[in-house]
Amino acid sequence: MSLVGKNRKVFSYRNDDVREKFFQHKDFNKAQPFQSNFSQSRFENSSFSATKFKFCGMYECVFDDCDFTGALLRNCNLQNSQFNRCIIRSSVFEKCKLKGAKFTDCIIVGTNIPVGYDLNLNNVFLTNSPSVNEFDPVLIGLVEGLRKNDFIRRSGVFHLKRQKINTVTLRFLLKTFDSGFLAENVQKLNEKITRDFYTVSYVVKVLTRLAESG
Repeated sequence: MSLVGKNRKVFSYRNDDVREKFFQHKDFNKAQPFQSNFSQSRFENSSFSATKFKFCGMYECVFDDCDFTGALLRNCNLQNSQFNRCIIRSSVFEKCKLKGAKFTDCIIVGTNIPVGYDLNLNNVFLTNSPSVNEFDPVLIGLVEGLRKNDFIRRSGVFHLKRQKINTVTLRFLLKTFDSGFLAENVQKLNEKITRDFYTVSYVVKVLTRLAESG
């Protein structure tokens, strides 16, 4: 059973000092942190789906392999923060301080991106999510077959509402693996993933193990 509801309450910090903390494999889904100080904290393999950070200090934070989907960051101090290998989709940085912030190896989807900052370090920019027609039909069929795994289906990493495929995930995976490897190994995720997870980085880790063992 997903802990989304519990996590929403746990991570909705209000006027809290959470500086220099390490958040790993956390699900901030729909959390609403307010006027809290996260400065110099590190976030790894964590999801910020529909999360709302308002008036938070996030100076020199590091976000490694995180997913910002439909997130709102309003009046937050993100100066000198680092976003590494993140997916930033349909998210808004509203009146945020971003001087010195760096985005590296990220996929950034949408028009409300923090334009004007250091966004040229091997990032991929997309106005919209790619069409399924841009991918090998065999791969799309294999991803459809992953729905039978409850952990994968609930994660939202591969599947969206209304039976849609999360094509941003596929684009991200193709930055690391070639289409032939994915066609041979994606179906193995059904048996390899046996726990809740929140980000595509976990899938990358599982596929990397398969590549090393093969």
